[in-house]
Amino acid sequence: MMRMKPLVNCIGVKPEILLALMVACEVYNEFGIDATVTSLTDSKHGAHSHHYKGLAVDLGVVGLNADQVEECRKEIQRRVCSQYQVINEKNHIHIEYDPA
Repeated sequence: MMRMKPLVNCIGVKPEILLALMVACEVYNEFGIDATVTSLTDSKHGAHSHHYKGLAVDLGVVGLNADQVEECRKEIQRRVCSQYQVINEKNHIHIEYDPA
């Protein structure tokens, strides 16, 4: 299951991120927790952030210890193509579509 943190804005999210969310939800389920979207096109990010283009998502990691967060990140990266970057930001997992 996937949950959305209150006030997360999904306007402008691109299909590439929806695909990554489907993969991430499967992986989170295998770790026994729901995926919680903490940011899509909202919040404050760097000036050139992929979030503002609808090409990034942040997922919470509550319920996972540090080792599990890294294992989860690796498994998501393994299942998506190389055009995605899956980054362990310690307090969340950041996924962005970046074909460059």
